[in-house]
Amino acid sequence: MNKSSVIMGKNIESPFMQLLIEKNKKPIDVANALDIGERAVLYWLSGERVPRLTIEQTQALCRLLNCSVFDLPVDFSRSPQN
Repeated sequence: MNKSSVIMGKNIESPFMQLLIEKNKKPIDVANALDIGERAVLYWLSGERVPRLTIEQTQALCRLLNCSVFDLPVDFSRSPQN
C-alpha cells in the first residue's frame, strides 16, 4: 500500500487529497489552518459535504498549500465513476 494512502487515510482518489499529498499536508493541517474540525475536512473528501469557505479561509488554505486559488480543485471529493 502506498505510504501516502496510509498516512492520509481516506479517499486518495479525491482531487483535493491528491493536492494535499503533493504538498505533503494532512487533513488535520487543513483543519488547523482554517480553524475548523478535522471531521469537516474528511466530510469534504468523502463527498458528504461541500466546503463553504470564507475569503479568509480560502486565503489561509492557499497559504498552507502554497498555491493560487486557481490551483484548488472545484470538487474536493472523489470524481464520479460514471
